[in-house]
Amino acid sequence: MTLTISGLDENIKITGIKINAKTNKSAGAGTAIAKMNGTQFGSYTYTVIGSTYTEKSLDVTPTIASGDLVVIISCTTNSVYCNKFTFTYELVNSSLPNASVSTTSLAFGDVEVGQTKSKTFTVTPANLTGDLTIESDNSKYTVSPSKIDMATTTATTITVTAAPTALDDDMDGSITISGGGIKSKTVSLLATPYQVANVTLSGANGTFTSSDVTISENAFESRVGSTATVTAKANSGYKFTGWTATGATPASSSNATQEFTFTSTSATLTATFEEYNAIEYDFTKIDLTGWSSYEKRVVEYTDATVTFASAMKQSSTITDRPVTKGGDVTLVLKNAAASMSTVSFECKQWTTKEQTMSIQYSTDGGKNYTDLSPAVSSTNFSIVASSLPTGTNAVKLKFSSTSNQVGITSAAFEYAPVSVTISSAGYKTYYSANALKFEGVDGLKAYIAEKDGTTIKFTQVSSVP
Repeated sequence: MTLTISGLDENIKITGIKINAKTNKSAGAGTAIAKMNGTQFGSYTYTVIGSTYTEKSLDVTPTIASGDLVVIISCTTNSVYCNKFTFTYELVNSSLPNASVSTTSLAFGDVEVGQTKSKTFTVTPANLTGDLTIESDNSKYTVSPSKIDMATTTATTITVTAAPTALDDDMDGSITISGGGIKSKTVSLLATPYQVANVTLSGANGTFTSSDVTISENAFESRVGSTATVTAKANSGYKFTGWTATGATPASSSNATQEFTFTSTSATLTATFEEYNAIEYDFTKIDLTGWSSYEKRVVEYTDATVTFASAMKQSSTITDRPVTKGGDVTLVLKNAAASMSTVSFECKQWTTKEQTMSIQYSTDGGKNYTDLSPAVSSTNFSIVASSLPTGTNAVKLKFSSTSNQVGITSAAFEYAPVSVTISSAGYKTYYSANALKFEGVDGLKAYIAEKDGTTIKFTQVSSVP
């Protein structure tokens, strides 16, 4: 263990040193040695200190200070601990030039790039033979005043200002007080530059939360090089599909909760929310009256047609939902222009009979089906296809066995609403609150636009001269 006091000058003589020490057991052996600028001038040898801190005095030869006082405590048996050491001194050569400095270091902490932060210390001179100069060795620090008149004998406040200009500025430095016949004194300096990152959150039809920062009006402050985790939550009827970022990394992400690192003073995080319909069909609510044999069964819903290739109502085991012996189940969207993104089926096992289920997809309304790549299959009577190809408007649930019964419980799927685009090539198009007007070859006509599901119908209401 080494204990050091730096910057002692020739105006004092060390006359005594005491340490407060203990060992981790009732017996211990070791030494405490005092040195002045590397030369030993005191020591103490101990064999027993004990588990309670006890003050011990070193045998010291009185010594004029001339720099660093170092006390080295070593232990050859067990361990030794020291929580304090003190020294006594007497003044000598009191008429020599001297300058007392109130601190040996200034810590500025974080300082914003382009801004400044100031700290102070005091210098109290005595018996100067000339002016004192106060200089910084780093241009990122300025000092004021830079000179103390030789006639000064009272404390002078020195102001040091840190002013980083870039995030990677070297902010290690020191102030040197010299001249006037004194031994030079130094004050070490340290600051950490930072830059504010102004972050904007963008994305209609959703909200944002974070436990790392305070979001206000879809914006927050962070720091360049710092991180923050942000969560995007979609409004009802929408789903989150991804992040894009500028001035931050990663540049894109599919995770709704994402940690970003800011690389610029201006960053934008954009979340995309897509409108979608979430539909679930509960097949236990189907009226199974008349389903007394395995036949093709078609059930019409608002958004889709569900076809059981071969299904019936059973009188035992599974009686409240359609049962098939491996017959396919297809789900076809009624709007062929819509695109299904996910689908899942829940089934019920018949006693211990086994089935392996798989899902195929179609982009032509169920005329042709293709295996998913990678394939989606399941043996636990629950199956999900979470990333259907764009344009999927029909899916087929297949079974591995045509002899083992299985109950079909439900289907759930998501699909995006259809965007209707009206093309009026060769015409001038005029929009009003409730009508579209087209100017054609036979004059200007007015039409009323009516929405019927995903179809817009136009009815001519009058002829405009």
